[in-house]
Amino acid sequence: MTLGVMFLVFFISDGLKNRFMKIVSVYGRVPFFYFVIHLYLVHSLMIAIMFFRDFIGMIFRLTCSNMGRAGSGSGIRLTAVYLVWLAVVVFLFPLCKWFGNYKFNNKEKWWLRYL
Repeated sequence: MTLGVMFLVFFISDGLKNRFMKIVSVYGRVPFFYFVIHLYLVHSLMIAIMFFRDFIGMIFRLTCSNMGRAGSGSGIRLTAVYLVWLAVVVFLFPLCKWFGNYKFNNKEKWWLRYL
């Protein structure tokens, strides 16, 4: 079901040339770069949130019973998770745009194709 819907969205959006597609294509030009940067950013944010919520000691306690989780009710609300997600995506847009332009202007560097 999800693959079918995804292929329909790709088919419909293939010929579109609007502002939304330009924004999305910035991330599409540098997928691995975005993945690596967002991974470190999200984990740093998680540690910062845990620190400010006084769960920093519980992060490093990995036992069979809790599997490294701080416990029930120790996280943030789902709306806050969505806001953090949106902030990360918006924050990384200029970096992705810069790196995409860097890749485009330095095509002789073969290793940039893999980032």
